[in-house]
Amino acid sequence: MKAIQLVSKVIGKILEVLIAYLLAQMSVLMALQLLVRHFPILPNFFWAEELARFSMAAIIFLGAAISSRYRDHIAVTFFEEILKGKARIILKLFVSMLSIVFLSVLVKYGFMMLPSVSRQVSATLQMPMSWIYAMIPIGACLMLFYVLIEVVELIMSLAGKGEKKA
Repeated sequence: MKAIQLVSKVIGKILEVLIAYLLAQMSVLMALQLLVRHFPILPNFFWAEELARFSMAAIIFLGAAISSRYRDHIAVTFFEEILKGKARIILKLFVSMLSIVFLSVLVKYGFMMLPSVSRQVSATLQMPMSWIYAMIPIGACLMLFYVLIEVVELIMSLAGKGEKKA
């Protein structure tokens, strides 16, 4: 389990750095666009808006994976707060299993969608749209990885072999 936690930590750090880079890039591009609009003598960065939009899409899906790592997704915790002990762990396990089903469907259909958009290119960058759409299954795979780790931890805590996650 320690090896999996180490891999989780390394992937998490890589994602955090990548998201920070994409956010900084997007901010710089939007600032350049703002300057160009107010000072027309500057060269036009017509591609900047599209690249910023694609960066935002990547930030969303990679950020969702980071959120899964820290278990920070929005949740209705009414029943979880009522329950205690093993019942609470079982409820968390049930919710995680539902998440696994949803994310598995997202991964499957996300990858199935890529060939149909591979012939399309973006308007200004002429970049294959499959690169952008690939963020959906990639982000879902990363979220699935973190949810599976949570399931293992919950099962271990149910068996009394791990930390109590309730």
